[in-house]
Amino acid sequence: MSFKKYTSYIYTGKMLAVFMIICISILSACSSGKQSNMPASSQEAKAAATQGEASGSLPKTREITDMAGRKVIIPSEVNKVYSSSAIGTVTMYTLAPEKLAGWNFALVPGEKKYIDKKYHDIPALGAWSGKKGAANVEEIIRLKPDFILSMGNVDDTQVSAANAIQDQTGIPVVMLDGPLTGMDKAYELLGEYIGEQERAKELGSYCKQAIAETKAMIDKIPEDKMRRVYYAEGPKGLQTDPSGSFHTEVLDFVRGINVADILAQKGTGMSNVSMEQVLSWNPDIILVSVDKEGDLSQGGFYSEVFNDPSWAQIKAVKDKKIYEVPAYPFNWFDRPPSVSRVLGVKWLAGLIYPEYVPLDIEKEVKEFYSLFYNKSLSDSEVSELLQRARAK
Repeated sequence: MSFKKYTSYIYTGKMLAVFMIICISILSACSSGKQSNMPASSQEAKAAATQGEASGSLPKTREITDMAGRKVIIPSEVNKVYSSSAIGTVTMYTLAPEKLAGWNFALVPGEKKYIDKKYHDIPALGAWSGKKGAANVEEIIRLKPDFILSMGNVDDTQVSAANAIQDQTGIPVVMLDGPLTGMDKAYELLGEYIGEQERAKELGSYCKQAIAETKAMIDKIPEDKMRRVYYAEGPKGLQTDPSGSFHTEVLDFVRGINVADILAQKGTGMSNVSMEQVLSWNPDIILVSVDKEGDLSQGGFYSEVFNDPSWAQIKAVKDKKIYEVPAYPFNWFDRPPSVSRVLGVKWLAGLIYPEYVPLDIEKEVKEFYSLFYNKSLSDSEVSELLQRARAK
């Protein structure tokens, strides 16, 4: 080969090398210029997962799509979960209590009675939602849960909140919708995320069947037999939530007519109403919310209403059709609007429409508490739960 040809080959090779370097540089710049919705920690986790798959070993993380359509990187093996609200905390406790990183608030004695002692003293970490929302961010970060569960309404506001929590803590946030009629799907997905598929299927199947069976009965109730109901909240019973509110799903589902002709209060609900409004609505039935912070031994509004002359002319008071919602360990109707509402649907439907929904409520309560809370109830414990919650 001549020297001229040799130098020509070298020159061509150098030019190709320079061209390849330029192309790689351009591609790298384009890639780095793209913005990602994932926090840096999630991007690193995704890279680690990809490397694990490439090497043939089990990846340490995986990408899921939550119920808000968000792509989230979580550990392949989940051992601890913190929920940003009590809705998710109750769901986690029923599904896998050993994986619950903490309660939102310290348990009160009435709750402890129905909860396994080994979980009484797990930390109270606060919440990002509710009227007392104040999460202990430093402690949550220190405990290092595998992900934070955001369960409840899935809307733009809650998605923004979830993204903000994820950015603030550096911990992935997984969103689940939690409607009364969709708990089977919520359990299915959460069970998949935390590796508890069999237990999730069991709980989800109960929810789906209970909702379907109750609906089949209440759908047969004639319009003229539907009962008018007032949901009394607050220490004086003069706060409430209207039909269509997240807080009154149970009443809407069982086809009770919510008499509260008011606009829904955003956020935590509990719209203020006047005594004159309640008198004008004149409900057939009053459901009384329980404030666990109060001294229940003093009876609260439930006891006072029978002796208050301002309520005396209301039909529900005259007929003694005032019922206190069972609230332990978790409320059957609202606050938090958790899976306990599935039992609440059976209770309320049978309470206000006994001729159309013939249920053995004692048997239903025992079955639910055994399955969801792993608590075998005695007859006396069932009677205590229902003491103010059934027809006299």
